[in-house]
Amino acid sequence: MDRHPFRLAEWQEHEILRPLFSEVTWDIQAQYYVRRFRNDYLSISRKCGKSELAAGVALYLLVAVG
Repeated sequence: MDRHPFRLAEWQEHEILRPLFSEVTWDIQAQYYVRRFRNDYLSISRKCGKSELAAGVALYLLVAVG
């Protein structure tokens, strides 16, 4: 198997990941920052990198986010 790093397509970065992860607000009741979006429904046609994108998001949320 030929291994190579996963690189986001420009549309994946600008239309999915930046809007999903960029905006946070202070929650007065919880006393910490929360993301604007808690759920995301993503519908992409075949062979456009859904699995890789979902795996990257899951790893980011598992490792980088408290």
